[in-house]
Amino acid sequence: MTEQPSKIHSNENRILRKLDVLPAVPMVVQEILEVLNKRDASVSDVSNALARDPGLTGRLVAASNAAFFSGFRPIYTIEEAVMRLGLNRVRTTALAVLIGTRFNPRRCPPFNTKYYWFEAMKAADCANKLAKLLPLGGVGHAAYLCGLLHNIGLLVNAYAFPEPMQKVLEAKLDRPALSLAELERQHLGFDHHQSGAELLRRWRMPAAVVAAVEHYPDPESATEFKMLVRLTQFAVTWAQSSFRVRPSTRLAIAEDKLRSVGESCQRERDQMETLAFMLCSAA
Repeated sequence: MTEQPSKIHSNENRILRKLDVLPAVPMVVQEILEVLNKRDASVSDVSNALARDPGLTGRLVAASNAAFFSGFRPIYTIEEAVMRLGLNRVRTTALAVLIGTRFNPRRCPPFNTKYYWFEAMKAADCANKLAKLLPLGGVGHAAYLCGLLHNIGLLVNAYAFPEPMQKVLEAKLDRPALSLAELERQHLGFDHHQSGAELLRRWRMPAAVVAAVEHYPDPESATEFKMLVRLTQFAVTWAQSSFRVRPSTRLAIAEDKLRSVGESCQRERDQMETLAFMLCSAA
């Protein structure tokens, strides 16, 4: 993973130094992240990595015994959980747990944690499926991570700056047409795209993922990974419409293939909602 130099202006960078209060990534978490991001990681590789975090292991085993797997025999080990949930769902859920346990926004009451993770997990699932239909080269495997983390800055801001973010979210509720990013810039001096990208740089996340978060509002502004940023914006917007309205973001995918992806994502929807509920219930 390569750390990218910050492109945030000096005034914004001065404000973002407040992010120094955020928890660093423990070595064990960094090692788990590296295994989860390996394209060729096996079930055994993933299971062994996850087993190093007992809390994470427990949540994944619980998830694999959740209601939407009713009729299956109970399971008790992380290896069985990985097999039942599937590698992609395990990757998404594990990353959400690792992040969610470190950023609890309870001091910002308007922040809806369940909705946040539900939308993030839907976007991750959709982005992962769409990536298989596009010539993304070596960064295609990062699509699920781009979908999951596209709004990580919102979680960061609600955790680190609860009082101004409460004003931001209340203003957004009162006047939905207002831009959330613009409201953040008014109250914080920066928005969640900037703080999210800055955090991911500090966590030494892949440059492609940082680009997807930083350039999400305007994919054409990205100098690298432009198609991946477009895919992320497309997946997020499509998921928000419950896969009913094709987004305006330019993405060269045939209608029949897109329809197939949308139907597949819809089938996953209830499972994603259950997993999101489990994540915030355990926080």
